[in-house]
Amino acid sequence: MDSISRVEYNIRDLSTRSVTLFPTKAQVSRDVRDVPLRPGTNEITILGLTPTVDEHSIKVEGNGAATIVDISIEPVPNHELFADVYPDSDDEEKSDEESDVEDVEVSESPELIAAKARVTELNDQVEIANEVVKSTELRKRYLNGYYNSLNPKHNIDIEKAMATYKDERIKAHQECLEAQELKSKLEPELQKAQAIRARLIKRHQREKTRANRETAKVRKRKSVERRNKELREQERVKEKNRIRADRESFWPKYCYAVHIKLEVGIATPAPSSVDVAMGEKDREMPQNVQKGESVAPEDVMLQSCDLILSYITGAACWQPSYDIQLDTTNCTGILCFDAQITNTTSETWERCKVTLSTSQAAFSGLVDAAPTLEPWNIILKPKGDGYGPDPLVKSREEVELRSRFWESQHPSFRSWTTCGHV
Repeated sequence: MDSISRVEYNIRDLSTRSVTLFPTKAQVSRDVRDVPLRPGTNEITILGLTPTVDEHSIKVEGNGAATIVDISIEPVPNHELFADVYPDSDDEEKSDEESDVEDVEVSESPELIAAKARVTELNDQVEIANEVVKSTELRKRYLNGYYNSLNPKHNIDIEKAMATYKDERIKAHQECLEAQELKSKLEPELQKAQAIRARLIKRHQREKTRANRETAKVRKRKSVERRNKELREQERVKEKNRIRADRESFWPKYCYAVHIKLEVGIATPAPSSVDVAMGEKDREMPQNVQKGESVAPEDVMLQSCDLILSYITGAACWQPSYDIQLDTTNCTGILCFDAQITNTTSETWERCKVTLSTSQAAFSGLVDAAPTLEPWNIILKPKGDGYGPDPLVKSREEVELRSRFWESQHPSFRSWTTCGHV
């Protein structure tokens, strides 16, 4: 028994040739291009047809060196996994943890640094002068205590001691006067330096406040951007969940599979214009084929063909929508004609020709009853009879339908078909 070459396609991987939308149905045509064929029997299986398809409307057309010998349709469970067909995207936006904007450290100006150094220097000099004054006061008290402790009984030279006391007292007083004089000179300079420092510190504080204000604006803008980013992320997740739920609602539990059997002969077909253009060398057959010997399938050149799969589904349609705008001042109007397209199948039609048709798609399946053909009896009639319609022009059914129509439109009208001949 010859081996059968089998090829499977998924309807999702086939390109859509055209979609014709009707008010209640839709006709879809898909291309199956470059189907590899081997000599003998080939079975092409197309999986994933929507369960809403009318199985009796499935039609397959071919173009190539193969003959379609059988087409069968069967409902099969959908073995595809939803997560494999619609995986979660890995390129999701990651929420980066942005560090908070810190306050800007405004560096002190050289003038402020120099003013602070000058104030520190003058403070040190004033402190030195104060220490000198305190030191002289302590020395004076010490000398006074030494002077009060002098006693002739201690065999001390009073004159020499008095001279020493006098010299030390004058020296201490002189140092005290010099320190007070230096202090009196330094204090105005210190006050002036402190005023300059205070003015420069105030200016530095204003600059720092201005910089902090700008930082606060940047921090607020960053906070708004972060909040907007969070809102966008929430909307993205919500839209992603909505799309996922929408896809899950249309995910079929079962689908239709179309099995197409093709027969391909080993002999090459008659050369076409394309074959002639390619040349004899490109379409040579193996020597054993030319001699009539048996050839293994893998040794024979593979052929290909194109198939067109068309079917009708009742889960897609379109409805017209009208919008009229009247301008009473200019006595003009604008009429807009829109189309609302509905697709509740489990298929997606991309980059295809879409046709909107106002006619009703009618297809007679195997279970539909055949139409009834009413007989039209033609009789002879005397010439010149002016009563009633001419039976040669209208059948009895047409006459009865016309009469019922006129009676429904004019109840008081008495049809002449009920009148008898006198």
